[in-house]
Amino acid sequence: MTRVLHLVTHLTRGGIESWLLNMLAGIPRQECVQDVCAKGSSLGPRAGEARAAGATLYHCPMGPAHLPFGRRLREILISGRYDILHNHLEVYSGYPVRVARSCGTTVITSFHNTHFEPQEAWARKPVLGQLRTLYRRASIAYALRRSDLVTGCSQRVLDELDPNGRLARQARSRVLYYGVAEPEPPAEAARSEFRASLGLDENARLVLHVGRFLPQKNHAGLLRIFAEIRRFVPDARLLLVGDGPLRLSMEALAAREGLTPFVRFLGVRDDVPAFMACSDVFLFPSRYEGFGLVILEANAAGLPVVAARVAGISEAVEENRTGLLYESGDAEGAARSVVRILTNPSLGIELSREGRRIVREKFSIPASARRLLQCYADVRAARQRSPAPLGDEKVTRCAF
Repeated sequence: MTRVLHLVTHLTRGGIESWLLNMLAGIPRQECVQDVCAKGSSLGPRAGEARAAGATLYHCPMGPAHLPFGRRLREILISGRYDILHNHLEVYSGYPVRVARSCGTTVITSFHNTHFEPQEAWARKPVLGQLRTLYRRASIAYALRRSDLVTGCSQRVLDELDPNGRLARQARSRVLYYGVAEPEPPAEAARSEFRASLGLDENARLVLHVGRFLPQKNHAGLLRIFAEIRRFVPDARLLLVGDGPLRLSMEALAAREGLTPFVRFLGVRDDVPAFMACSDVFLFPSRYEGFGLVILEANAAGLPVVAARVAGISEAVEENRTGLLYESGDAEGAARSVVRILTNPSLGIELSREGRRIVREKFSIPASARRLLQCYADVRAARQRSPAPLGDEKVTRCAF
């Protein structure tokens, strides 16, 4: 039986963390033991869900001095007799790879995005930001060179990490598409009750966005698109679920544009599936995405999607089948697509039906679990065939 330790920053409400929790709950421990180690300041607000799934949790903070983290991680890997370290740390992935290799543990390093912008305020300061950039390049290059397997949540992510195809030629990379749970359809009266709970008119058309308030998610562009939507659909309302460093500035922008009465800033919520099931369209104008797992969550809830045509998203959306895509930066084009759905119920029904079907076939929790278990089986088999440590071959260029 394979024993896997997932290494994450913390268990929060992000899409990757939701996927991981679904894997913990969806794969029986008698088939594959999966535990979690968090390197952040805490285990995170969803640690209880991981424990409920049977996982053992370890808190192993990674401070600026990495040595205490390394010693503790090594102890965990050895005492827990883990066969695989599944490393999800991206920018900070290099040092854990080194630790795991030092004690003979097989390493899978997974990347979930095409860009790695700093989220901490200190990392955006000139000198510290430059140091972080140097660290990021060295860390990711080492992880790519020394991991037994590198996975990307989309082909685009792998193309960015491995532009020369070196990993692919060595059979050390693969796309690992994630999956989402399909919520139960809401009861007939749920839509009206949901809107009433938010003080919204039953006939209002609801445009939903879910995501952290970060530059990547393009909330300023989202508000511009919504202003254009209201020219054609005056009873449209925008629901924003999430929090982050840009929230206050976006609230101020909404006020300057006269949108405050029509926009709800709802913060972090635990009932996102209810919002999706009771809204009319999901709008996702990100500047870039590794894949866009939240798009699949919208599809699973039967919510039509309008999203920017950027790498990653184009792999999550089957254009004109599960959603509508528009050229990034084209606020008018995005608004036209949303208005098409809001004013054409049959189009929305068709997109939602096809979206649910695709999720069931390709991106369900059982399908994702099968892909993950196959990944573990393949990497262990490859390690047994070639047990010697990987060489320190130079990575000539990495576009991250």
